[in-house]
Amino acid sequence: MTVAVWRRECPAMERISPNTLDELGWHRVLEAVAQRCLTAPGVSAVRGFRFGGGRDIGLELGQVAALMELVELDGLLPIDGLEDIRETIGLCRRGGVGAVEDLYAVAKSARCLTRTRRRLSYHLEERPQLAPLLERLSDVSELDTCLRGLFDATGQLRDDASPALEDACKRRNTHLQRLKTRLDKYLQRDDVQDLAQDLYYTQRDDRFVIPVISSFQSQVPGIIHGTSNSGETVYIEPERFVSGNNDLKLAEAEVRAKRMEVLRDACSDIASFGSELHEAFEAGVMLDALQARARFGFDLGGAIPKFAVSEELSLKGAANPMLMLRELEVVRNDIALQDGARFLVITGPNTGGKTVTLSTVGLSVLMTHAAIPIPADSDSHVPRFESVFALIGDAQDIQRDLSSFSGHLAALTELLDAACPGTLALLDELVVGTEPEAGAALAIAVMESLAARGARGFVTTHYARLKTLAYEHSSFANASVGVDSDSLTPSFKLKIGLPGTSNPFAVAAQLGFDSEVLSRAQAIAAGDADFGVAIERLEQERQRLADQVTASEREARESQHLKERYEAKLAALEARRETALREMQDEVRREAEGALEEVRAQVRAVQSERDPRALEKKRKRLEAIREAAATSGSPEADEGARAPQDRGDLVAPPSPGDTVWARPLGQAGQVVEVRGTNVTLTVGSMRMTLAQRDLGETSAPPSPAQSSSSGSRATSAARRPHQIPVPQSAANAIDLRGARRDEVEAPLLAFLDQAFRAGERNVWVIHGVGTGAVREEARAILERVPYVETFRPGDRHEGGDGATIAWIADRD
Repeated sequence: MTVAVWRRECPAMERISPNTLDELGWHRVLEAVAQRCLTAPGVSAVRGFRFGGGRDIGLELGQVAALMELVELDGLLPIDGLEDIRETIGLCRRGGVGAVEDLYAVAKSARCLTRTRRRLSYHLEERPQLAPLLERLSDVSELDTCLRGLFDATGQLRDDASPALEDACKRRNTHLQRLKTRLDKYLQRDDVQDLAQDLYYTQRDDRFVIPVISSFQSQVPGIIHGTSNSGETVYIEPERFVSGNNDLKLAEAEVRAKRMEVLRDACSDIASFGSELHEAFEAGVMLDALQARARFGFDLGGAIPKFAVSEELSLKGAANPMLMLRELEVVRNDIALQDGARFLVITGPNTGGKTVTLSTVGLSVLMTHAAIPIPADSDSHVPRFESVFALIGDAQDIQRDLSSFSGHLAALTELLDAACPGTLALLDELVVGTEPEAGAALAIAVMESLAARGARGFVTTHYARLKTLAYEHSSFANASVGVDSDSLTPSFKLKIGLPGTSNPFAVAAQLGFDSEVLSRAQAIAAGDADFGVAIERLEQERQRLADQVTASEREARESQHLKERYEAKLAALEARRETALREMQDEVRREAEGALEEVRAQVRAVQSERDPRALEKKRKRLEAIREAAATSGSPEADEGARAPQDRGDLVAPPSPGDTVWARPLGQAGQVVEVRGTNVTLTVGSMRMTLAQRDLGETSAPPSPAQSSSSGSRATSAARRPHQIPVPQSAANAIDLRGARRDEVEAPLLAFLDQAFRAGERNVWVIHGVGTGAVREEARAILERVPYVETFRPGDRHEGGDGATIAWIADRD
């Protein structure tokens, strides 16, 4: 018998009823993906996902596959700072001025979009699937640059956001400090202390006042700004402070005006980049949603299947996503609908996994069409379906006065009306709830009609009559979920090609069912015994062979997958090694050129010198420079530079931070302070003062103990090129003078964290010389902070050893 296929066109989009999505548990899968988003807009986008809409599913699957590789190789994209900024963009484009927190959200979003674009650009050559996303992710780096320096780490507008604002803040702070100083002195007067309730000042109506005992208020000329709840205290602005308060109010008004100018300029910048920023935002949300799919695939051990290459549905090593999300033990199966078959009839015992198989197929198809990796092998294949229909469980509807059987038929009627080529039907226990022979006949008629309309799908049943369909025509195939022959427990393994049996007699016997009743039932069913035994033996033999083939194929696939992964990692590591080698060669070349230029300068100085003693010193210096330049860049030179050596008398007076040779100790030390001809230096954990004549030149670094005490990342002229810092300012300097050693850590770490988040290139730590305790503690903290690249003592014009200058790593 053959089945003619009706050719009725389906709309070019997916059609899935809400009932089908609920029965398959689709919303739980979407929620699991949404939880892996890094941004609130991404979560909303995933939760609001809808099938259809002209999406290019193949393109999205390729992008998710590329993101899975990228995340494994280089970590997550830095998209986590993206916020929903569309309303703020619209306000700015209409000429409005946004609140500080809204503009800060735009600044953070522009920053993370810029960093994400940079990351994608870096990996684009190896993963061209990401090109459309990069093209949509407009370049907003210029806006990022404009906004980055306006806000501090807490999202507040910085006082130095503009020169005018900085000047206004300084004037305001000067007025404020002057007024507070005057108030402090005023409260110390004996005549005032007798009148004041407490020796403090506070603010009322944004003006500074002092609390005065209510019975003495007439003795303090001024303006009353309120009383306490008890009425015993009157808050008075003394007459002598009215002018100062007025000046402070005017200064604060100026600060507010300058802040508004900064905000207005920022909104103007946002408006000018409005289109690009909005487009980049949309692309960023899509990237977050796609990356969440990739993370979901990682967590479930999933893969991207082949899509729409043919009409064959083949899931290799497939697991049920819902069971995996619940972290239950899952039996993986090979599920296929191929060789021209339009429906797979699955039979077997209850609790054997038939319904789980339908759920696995349905969710795998939906996830593929939503560009979500499925928990199956990568050589699986999913064809394109235009609609999915699932009928799982009881279709009883009390509100519509439908029994289970009537509800089932109503659902089947809806399916028959909608069925066409491209329809996937998942039917659990087809046509149950009526007389078995009539039910089986109706089920066969439904399946034949669906196949004729071009639909494909999976059907579970206990009807023995449906098992013979595969022998009557090629549109149908058999499969079964079995029971372990020894333990009689469900195996949850799907066997394609052979029908299954419910094994009711064996199960009943194991459960201790009445033996006489059981014997009578077996006698009644004796006519079908030979058929059942034959099926069972065929099933056992096929299972043994299938297990062997499956194990061999899976091992081969895993080996190939591991090979590809390691080859990719090896190629990436080789590329990084070559890049690092080129950078090292360039650095050595620059150092050699610098040394050569210094040699030339020394030669010119020697040629112009007339004093014999000075000439001899310069000659020795020249020889040392030439020796260093001749061996620059070689491992032997590096080893020689590390070896402790006395390189001769000092050619120039030492400066704080220099490394010199302490001849009485036979060790290298670091200069801390120079006073006349005496030099204070640290050698290991010791601190001592020596005469300059006892010191010599050396290229060796300080001893390990000394390095640990002053910071192994601290630089000196003999070890690294001298770095010129950004000039000291209020934003990049902290003053620790006067603090105790145990008071250093908290403020210094907070200052460093703020500087790192603000993107400061270097910071100044002012600690003074004193006993050296604060200096040592500060440098020990700098040594521990991972984003401090290097630090050194200040030069003579930078505060000498009373200051430490540290360089901060770029947040990228």
